Amino acid sequence: ELFRRNCTHFSKELCQRLGAGETPTWVTSLAAAGARLEEVRDLGEHSRMEKGSSPGTPISDFVQGLAELGKSQRGAEVDDRTHCLDFARGCRRCCDC
Repeated sequence: ELFRRNCTHFSKELCQRLGAGETPTWVTSLAAAGARLEEVRDLGEHSRMEKGSSPGTPISDFVQGLAELGKSQRGAEVDDRTHCLDFARGCRRCCDC
């Protein structure tokens, strides 16, 4: 929630209501990046739980999330083996580049 509704969103709304115009996009871009990283971590945690694996750390869940994004990109199923390039594919999808 912190990444989706925070002080930058408040500042944006305040500037609009005061008639000062739009805030620059860079003001909220960091929060958007944080929200995306959190989504990838959540995907990894969900994947780990579906496989019945033991609890992981936020970092291991994030790495698993990158792998799942990459597997999805190549059309693999959740139960398919992770390939090395899945991490690169996942990074590209995470960053939308």
